Amino acid sequence: MQFNKILIVAFFSLILFVCCDAEQAESEQLQTNFHDFADQFLETYWKLNPTSATYNGYPKHNDQLPIPDEDRKEYLLAQYQQQLNDLGNFNKNQLTDLDRVDYELIKNELESSIWYLEEFEPTTWNPAAYNLGGTFFYTLKGDESIEDRLLNVNERLKKIPEYYKQAKENISEPVKEYTELAIEQIPSSLDVIKTAVLDSLKKAEFSTEKSYAIKANVKLAEQAITDYVQFVDTELLSSGNFRSF
Repeated sequence: MQFNKILIVAFFSLILFVCCDAEQAESEQLQTNFHDFADQFLETYWKLNPTSATYNGYPKHNDQLPIPDEDRKEYLLAQYQQQLNDLGNFNKNQLTDLDRVDYELIKNELESSIWYLEEFEPTTWNPAAYNLGGTFFYTLKGDESIEDRLLNVNERLKKIPEYYKQAKENISEPVKEYTELAIEQIPSSLDVIKTAVLDSLKKAEFSTEKSYAIKANVKLAEQAITDYVQFVDTELLSSGNFRSF
């Protein structure tokens, strides 16, 4: 009889151990899955927002300059919503305290990004939002070789004419203060896009053909920026058709 009691106690102890072990394994797997998701979220975010990545010292996408058109807006919204759905598959209450903080940070970033595109929409009323000076400054300031930095710059330079063409189409009813700010600030971006790029080009070991191609793209970019500032000044500011600040 005593022996049977010992067996029963041992049996239930074994079951309890197995259950605890299974719960621990499940918890560890949950943390691993969440960490994988968080890493994937960050990499995807930088890929979707390459200029923000440049500002934050992540150079992987320094050759990208997305065109801010309606297709890009819809694509971003779809990507953000999908990531929000994926995040919702995790039970926040089962995460560690630190992971719950990351959960809330990711959730807030995705919801803010959706609101920014759907409700705030600064690209429709803020002409100064199209200032690319900082983007090119940080691209040139990177740790890569001067040749790699200039190749990234060149890829972005190629997109500038289309970028500013779309910018003019996007702005419908600007805020006067931001219109004046654009006229004041955006011409200074030429100090980077023109002067700094050409100075850097003198230090790079490029063929004559490659140097000429970069200089040609600098010239096209300069024309596009000058044309945009003129548009903001003569068409937007002179129209007097402003929304309230």
